[in-house]
Amino acid sequence: MAFSGDGEHIARKTLAARVMHALADGPEQALKASIKELETIGGEAGGIVLTAAGLSGWAHNSREFAVAFMTSDDKHAHVFLRKEDKEIEH
Repeated sequence: MAFSGDGEHIARKTLAARVMHALADGPEQALKASIKELETIGGEAGGIVLTAAGLSGWAHNSREFAVAFMTSDDKHAHVFLRKEDKEIEH
């Protein structure tokens, strides 16, 4: 797992620990819940998580949070600038 953004806010809300405790809900849901908690103190961040079982997720409340990933089944990387955007063509 990795977070990027307002470091003081990320640390104060112990976001990584929150995600780890909520992983049973799925990585994406765990991240969304932690980002929502961060918003209560005005923080901005984005995060990605990959579980030992190969499940992944990403979420952010910042304007942009660039993410790229590729699985062994893919022929090219999937690239996004924002969660709600379509994949960036390359």
